[in-house]
Amino acid sequence: MSMPPRNGHRIQAWPAVRALLDRLSPLDRDLLVACRVDGLDPDQAALLLELELATLPARLASAERALDDLMGLDVAWQSWTARDVFEAFAVATEPHPEAVARGLASPKVQRALARQQRGRSWAPWAFSAGVALAAAAALLLLLPDATLREGPPEPVATMAPEVPATLAVSSSTELPMELSSPELPDDRAVGEDVRLVYQGVGRVTGTERAPRIAWSSGQIDVAVEPGRELDVRLETDEAAVRVTGTRFEVLRDALGTRVSVTRGSVATRCLHGVEGHPDDREERALNSGESLRCLPGREARWLARALALGDRGAGPEQVLQAALAGLDSAGPDSDYRGELVWVRVQSLEALGRKQEALIVASACLQGPSGCLGRDSSRAPDLHRTAARLAFEAGGCEAASPHLEALESAGTAMDRFALARCLEISDPARACDIVRSLGNQEADVLLHDAIRAMADRLGSGCPDLGPPQEQ
Repeated sequence: MSMPPRNGHRIQAWPAVRALLDRLSPLDRDLLVACRVDGLDPDQAALLLELELATLPARLASAERALDDLMGLDVAWQSWTARDVFEAFAVATEPHPEAVARGLASPKVQRALARQQRGRSWAPWAFSAGVALAAAAALLLLLPDATLREGPPEPVATMAPEVPATLAVSSSTELPMELSSPELPDDRAVGEDVRLVYQGVGRVTGTERAPRIAWSSGQIDVAVEPGRELDVRLETDEAAVRVTGTRFEVLRDALGTRVSVTRGSVATRCLHGVEGHPDDREERALNSGESLRCLPGREARWLARALALGDRGAGPEQVLQAALAGLDSAGPDSDYRGELVWVRVQSLEALGRKQEALIVASACLQGPSGCLGRDSSRAPDLHRTAARLAFEAGGCEAASPHLEALESAGTAMDRFALARCLEISDPARACDIVRSLGNQEADVLLHDAIRAMADRLGSGCPDLGPPQEQ
């Protein structure tokens, strides 16, 4: 890959930068774009990507390590830093001023700006189109479902804090009405008989007598004055709620959609099944004090549920079931098949079903390309896990095919493991690997292990010298 100079004209590097980021998993890529390119606040990034806020720092650090590993494997990127990549991406995806002006001049955005009560909104972005709209945050309102973009979802799971008593109810009943308050709870009225308290993102259409609430992410409390013959309906991707006079709450996060009734009753239908009863799609009445969790329907949502269950300490069996459901709904061109397969293999190993985990990983790696969908970034991890499990079961002979696959795309430790297995059967090739490793940076322990192997292989391997400083 031929790269342009780093100084100046970074926009010329855009095709190569995008190609680099496309090699990351969708979750890692979206994290880095949201947090490092768009510069979103942690709570905003967590809401946009539907991640648990508490796990965001660790996931972001993991994404940055994955990017560093990719750059370390390609000599074309050796003069670049992660910051250079983020800056090149940001410059190349900056929207054209004329496009921003047209968007801001649209009547819809002008009405939205007039209703904004805070000076700053959260910035949307659309990686798949190569366009970051951070320079015009108000354009979020042009995207009716920004949080439902095909991105690994993971969760906003906490209830909004109590709304201060001094927070006034808006008298505006203009429909359609945009609901966007990811950071703080907000309070809106739809006519005289429906009151919404929410923290998240959604939209109201219909009429004051028959409002239709499309809720995208976060929590919303809907209070309907009884006895007024209203037809109030709320929908998410997972649930359809119909009410005539009541008060209920809806939380949409990575686990799905939870409907809880505070007063009266609502008719609720889970579009993709009920937690604990995945085949139940019948409409049912929920009365005061009752709640229901509706399961996801798309593979991205199932991945979000699997990761959220793991983050919350659920057992590996529950995580495995979510991954399997996601794979059932993911086609061969899905961006999330690779990540779902990886979660499946990890869950099987955690359950002690190591032979099954090895079979799943090996069959996927050796089978049709559709097994991992369009995202093959987990292939090295699957090879690495399969190599370890195969070695435990059958030694070097069983592990070698997976170690061979890692020789060009793996880490220094992967190549050392291959050399270790070749030490007896093919010492000349083991020596070649040791020689190549001796010219790379390695931590002290790995360097000492490489040096010890060189000593065992004899004079054919070079004197590697002391470990290089990091």
